[in-house]
Order: sequence, then C-alpha cells, then structure tokens
Amino acid sequence: MKPEISIIYSLARSGATLMSRCMGCADGNVILSEINPRFSWFNPLVQAWEWYGLFTDQEMMQLKSNRGLRYIDAIMAISEKCRGKGLKLIIRDWTHIDFTPGDYPVEPIYQLAQDVVLRDHFEISEIAITRHPLDTWLSVCKVPRMQESLNLNQYMAGFLKFAELAKRIGFVRYEDFCKDPQPVLKNACNILQADYADDFEARYPSNIKVTGEIYTAQDTETVTGEVVGERSRREIRLPPRREIPAHIERELATCQDYPKILDTLGYTR
Repeated sequence: MKPEISIIYSLARSGATLMSRCMGCADGNVILSEINPRFSWFNPLVQAWEWYGLFTDQEMMQLKSNRGLRYIDAIMAISEKCRGKGLKLIIRDWTHIDFTPGDYPVEPIYQLAQDVVLRDHFEISEIAITRHPLDTWLSVCKVPRMQESLNLNQYMAGFLKFAELAKRIGFVRYEDFCKDPQPVLKNACNILQADYADDFEARYPSNIKVTGEIYTAQDTETVTGEVVGERSRREIRLPPRREIPAHIERELATCQDYPKILDTLGYTR
C-alpha cells in the first residue's frame, strides 16, 4: 500500500497563506509550504527540520551533503518521518510556476507537476483554493518582479487551465472562507484527510510555519524576506477589491478567457 499525502493547489495571491496557517493549527498536520518538483525558492527538507523537528541536525547535514537528492526522494524521506510520528503530511504546492509565465528558470506546463511526480509513489488527497481572477490579477500586478514579465492575457490563459483542473479535483473559494471560516476549513480538512482544530481562529496569528510571512530562519534556503503586511492581520476578513485601472478594464473587456474562468469557478463579474 502506498503512503498517503495531501496537496493544496493555489495560484498566487489566492489566500493559501492564510488558510495554510489556519490548517497548520492542528497539531497533527505537517505542512510543507510553496514547494514544487520543478522549482521553488524553499527547501522541503529545511522546512521539515526547522519547523517540525523531523530531522536531527546530523541528519540534515547528511541529506544536504547529497546535492543530487531528487525531489521525490526528499518527499519520501519526510513522509517516512511523518508516518513514524503519526503525522499528516500536506504539501502546499507552489502552483504559480506551473501556470504563470515569469522570470523563473522553468516555463509553465499547464498541468499539476506535483501530481505527475508523486502519483506513482503516494495515495493523494488534493484540493484547490481559488480566488476571483480579477482580485488575484490586481494583486499580482503589484509585485515588481511580475510587472514586466506578464500581461493580462497570458495570466488569464494560465488561470483558465488551472480553473479547469480545480473544478475537476474540487476546490474551495477564498471568499467563502473569509465569510464563514470554520465550515469551509473543516470541509477542506475532511477532503485532505487532515486534522482540524476548532480553535484555529484564535491560534493562527501565532503560527509562523508558513511562507508568505516573514520569519527568521535557521537556514537561508527558507527565508522569504517578505515584509509583514495585510496577510498578518489578526482577523479573517475579505480584503476590499483594489482600484481597477482604466487600462485593465479595457483589457478585461476583450479577454476571452476571463469570462470562462468566472463561469468555471462560479464567480460573477
């Protein structure tokens, strides 16, 4: 029998940081954050060691000395540690690079790389987190590294591919979570076969085992360097929509993929 693993898929700026922090309040969950088999800024072994103490310092030195260690081997090693401690392993995928062009060393493949790499080795439970495509685009536009490497049509084309896969595997909407957090998170945990903490709303602000928030890491392979902003607030609420520039209004009016995304995920304009 193959070991079990759970995967959360989400494009950038879709609320996965907040929901992962909340899900991570359950003591039985181990969440590896924003990793991808093709490329990621963060080392899953470092997260497993630093955040959850799954490896000793000596074990980490041995693992890191093997620079040819494959992604699947790292996940298998972490999975074995989790099983030995009766913990649930959850990957928060860095889905962005599979669907969104950018200044990365890999190009979009418009499929879920985690599934391709892990399906032969694990029994997978999976879910997608979505957010209204206009809100995610308005937020992505504020990221300096993305401003010159991405246009709206490219972004929406990748988003549509993701939306179609999200509908197939099952998804929860960030907006629904913000309106009524407990039932939405509990449903997501049930789908992922993960533990659920009833008191997560009181506990999540102190959970720093997540990327997307700044923290001091023991290893530079994990530090984000991102400033603390709106995502660190101590309440769960849907942020207001950013002002829509006139040129984006015009681009949306001619974007053929945008209304298809709305229909696929059940959003209105």
